[in-house]
Amino acid sequence: MRLPHRQICFRESDFLQTWQEMSRVGSIFGSKRNRNRASDLLNLTASYVGGSLYSDGFSLFHNGGLPLIERREGPMIEEILLRPGRTILPDGSLPLRITLHLNHLGLQESRMRYWPSPTRAPSVVASIDVGQLEIPTCWPIWLVSEDQTEKIDIVDWIQRLALPWFDLFRSEAELRRRLFQEKLPLVGLDTSLELVIAEFGALEGARFLDQCVLARPGMGERIRSQTLRIMRAKEASKIGNSVEDNLSAVAASFRLINR
Repeated sequence: MRLPHRQICFRESDFLQTWQEMSRVGSIFGSKRNRNRASDLLNLTASYVGGSLYSDGFSLFHNGGLPLIERREGPMIEEILLRPGRTILPDGSLPLRITLHLNHLGLQESRMRYWPSPTRAPSVVASIDVGQLEIPTCWPIWLVSEDQTEKIDIVDWIQRLALPWFDLFRSEAELRRRLFQEKLPLVGLDTSLELVIAEFGALEGARFLDQCVLARPGMGERIRSQTLRIMRAKEASKIGNSVEDNLSAVAASFRLINR
């Protein structure tokens, strides 16, 4: 029996369990045939989605064999990655999820100052499942076949959710306004500081730190104290395991706090 073409999980833990179960229940017979079918369904879906987004400036590539739909605007790199499940399901469909990656080349340059391994400093702003932009947040899994309905549904989700999210970063004025108002969905406070510096310079970074970080009761004092300690000790600023560590590392690296 053909399963519904889309399943939605409203908790990440449920999604991970469902995704793993789909990998276990896939057919173990005719493995070469199933691999070929999985490849055909993946490429068929990618071609449809990539073609549908061509007029929006996206191009279809392959990243390590996985279809990657990409658009570049200045230092921003917007990526839509189609991630297939490990096997074909008994009904002949292929599980598929859609992840979004937003990168900024300026972040990589800035992060080389304080990343543990400077040559491996990433350019990523955010990496999310497309369903995290839905209200309420969810994790959808598409079960694709030759049916056009699933592909139309995937394109609809991308056009309705992903493209407006990407567009928030394309206008400098709108990006600055949202950064200072802390209204960039799924971008953390530490990454926001990095993005302000990459886009508008260290002076604006200091202004953002004052207005959006140091003005916070409790947290602001901890960041100030930690940053000044790093600066006085002339320690190497390194990204940490928490938002506060990261904010302090960035602030110290760019000397955003007056001694």
